[in-house]
Amino acid sequence: MAQRSLSLPGTLPTSLTPFIGRQQELADVAARLADSACRLLTLVGPGGTGKTRLAVEAARRQHGRFPDGIFWVDLQTLDAVELLATAVADALALPQSADDPHGALLHALQDRTCLLLLDNFEQLGDGGGLLSGLLRGAPAVKLLVTSRAALNLQAEWLFPVHGLPVPPAEAQTWPALQDYDAVQLFVAHARRVRPAFRPEAEAAGILQVCRLVEGMPLALELAAAWARALDSAGIAAEIRRSLDFLTADTRSLPDRHRSLQSIFDHAWAQLAPEEQAAFAQMAVFRGGFRREAAAAVAGATLPLLTRLVDRSLLRWAADGRYQMHELLRQYAAARAAEEPAQLAVTHARHAAYYVHFLAERTAAILGAGQQQAVREIGAELDNVRAAWQWHVAQQQIAPLGPAVETLSMFCQLQCKYLEARRLFELVTAPAPAEAQPVLARIHNELGWFYIRLGQFEPAARAFARSAELWQQLGMPLPDGHTTDPRLGQSALASIRGEYDAARQLAEAALAAGAAAHNDWNVATAHYLLASIAHAQGAYAQAQAAAAAAYAAAERTQDRWFMVYCLYELGQAAAALGDYAQARQHFTACHALREGFADSEGKALAMNSLGDVAWRQQQYAEARRLFTDSAALYRQINDRGGLAAAYHGLGRTAVAQQDYEEARRQLRQALQIGSDIDFTTFLLAVLADVAGLLLRVGRVAPGLALLQRVEAHPATGQAVRLAAVQQRRHYETAVSPALFPAADALPRLEEAVRLALRELALPLPAVGEGETAVAPPPAPPAAAAAV
Repeated sequence: MAQRSLSLPGTLPTSLTPFIGRQQELADVAARLADSACRLLTLVGPGGTGKTRLAVEAARRQHGRFPDGIFWVDLQTLDAVELLATAVADALALPQSADDPHGALLHALQDRTCLLLLDNFEQLGDGGGLLSGLLRGAPAVKLLVTSRAALNLQAEWLFPVHGLPVPPAEAQTWPALQDYDAVQLFVAHARRVRPAFRPEAEAAGILQVCRLVEGMPLALELAAAWARALDSAGIAAEIRRSLDFLTADTRSLPDRHRSLQSIFDHAWAQLAPEEQAAFAQMAVFRGGFRREAAAAVAGATLPLLTRLVDRSLLRWAADGRYQMHELLRQYAAARAAEEPAQLAVTHARHAAYYVHFLAERTAAILGAGQQQAVREIGAELDNVRAAWQWHVAQQQIAPLGPAVETLSMFCQLQCKYLEARRLFELVTAPAPAEAQPVLARIHNELGWFYIRLGQFEPAARAFARSAELWQQLGMPLPDGHTTDPRLGQSALASIRGEYDAARQLAEAALAAGAAAHNDWNVATAHYLLASIAHAQGAYAQAQAAAAAAYAAAERTQDRWFMVYCLYELGQAAAALGDYAQARQHFTACHALREGFADSEGKALAMNSLGDVAWRQQQYAEARRLFTDSAALYRQINDRGGLAAAYHGLGRTAVAQQDYEEARRQLRQALQIGSDIDFTTFLLAVLADVAGLLLRVGRVAPGLALLQRVEAHPATGQAVRLAAVQQRRHYETAVSPALFPAADALPRLEEAVRLALRELALPLPAVGEGETAVAPPPAPPAAAAAV
């Protein structure tokens, strides 16, 4: 009796293209096949994920482990389960029995040690009985099966097959892309149809294609076939437009693999009507969903979801979330669009569900449950975004009210300032009367995100509009975090150096918050008062206000805001010379924000620790901290924080006498401060620019800048005292002919322009300027952090 095994050539299908990637999957399959407990291993996944190629390659690497051979059985043309035993016997070249093919097969294999690769088993949904009998009757036989659906047999071990690894969205250059399996597969196929294909010139488009198809091998092959007519960006655009684009007439591909549409049509036809309806409706989800959401939005029961997972139309993860491949989601969306009335209902359910989802987490995100709430909302952010946008598109603004506070806090805690600005700006158009309270809240929240982004004029308009709406409505301010627009107006006044106005606004908000028993507003008001007192040099008063802010935040259990209170306590301690206490507060800030994965909070703590290190003349440590802080601020688009980090680096470079580095860093800080019109910060930077210019002998502009800093009403007390000290020191050491006129720079804008002009010029070495004078014995005081 002849039999075909791997020891003979040609027993496995020969591929016309090289096998790319999947090294980890190959190792995992090999480990399972080596496990004596694993007799039936099913590679399961949607059509086009490369199950057959993986199985064949894995089988090829089993050479020598199965003495009686490894056999491939292609089941794609079988249309009846009765033919299964015959097909296996044919592949093994076994004698046929017309009376009992099943029994004959068991008899032939009962003493064999072999591996059977059964390909495309989904064609035979009822064929599991033969496999179970085969495993019982032939104890040394192992089965490696590929199928679009799980077999649901007791002996089955499942091995889900997904797309090839794809690069992250930020990998925009060819060096960052070239090592990913999905990229290598796409490029290999593109070069076959366009020999001059240059991937380094099309990196962004290649990234888009790979991410759009989530690394699905067949989709990558079909997409690459279009490289003869389109560049990669054009291919990506066509994929977004329609699934029908992913079609090829390549003769080497089997008919079932010449389009994704045909693959998905076949899978759709296998579904029961209720499965089709639920699958189509689940296209409204973005980024996955949980079982409860599927039930509420699509009426999907757990058994139904399990059946869709078994058919590889959904993926289930250990965290309890279901995922749908993006191309399958596009297909499901097209099916859903065939029933527009039902689709409208589904969208409405989806939007309502996720608004309620946010509202349910308001108490948690304002208090002790912040970290859990952040994790839960972060997992559903794509769905939350889609729900928000649907409400706006339908002009249903009032229902968004319960979600505003939670969404705003989430974006604050996760430093998603641009995301929050974009979503909230969608809702600022005129709205009906019932939506006015929602508009009032959204304008207030927008103001805080504008501040984060250094957009102070839009922030002022947003807070003013919020205050105007609340006054028109005659309603009490809602409970929650910073719901009083006077708090935002106080923060802006403080930024401008208008400390009396800032204090009055904060005190009014404090009184209102206390009367309403809103400890969140009380905590913020005390925090602002602490910041104002610190700027005016009243450090003991600042310390007391910061302690009151912390106590109020503790009552709410808002650990995120406690960090800001600790920051002000640290600032006061540093100003009072208690550096050990300051370090303790700032280190606690960093640890608390680490728990939230909050880049802004960590950056703020690093800046503050850098300031303490600078005060203690530990300049190498200060430079490291300011550098790390700047990197984090850049990541989250916090321009004010980035400017503060540059300022710290500039001050540190001055102290280390690295004047060229100081020039570069202070120039960056000054430019950002000027762009965002941060008055108090600009004055602090100008004081240090003046110190730099004086050190290198540019006495006249340096003294003119000090004069402007000293005279400006918004200058912080510590900065003013340092400016006076520097001016007096240099005026006693240089010729009076170099003194500026009494009012050489009457406006702050003129001082900034002068400083930027001076910093644009290379600095002379010490002694090459107008005169060289040793600096004052003590460095200028640290500027207030942003």
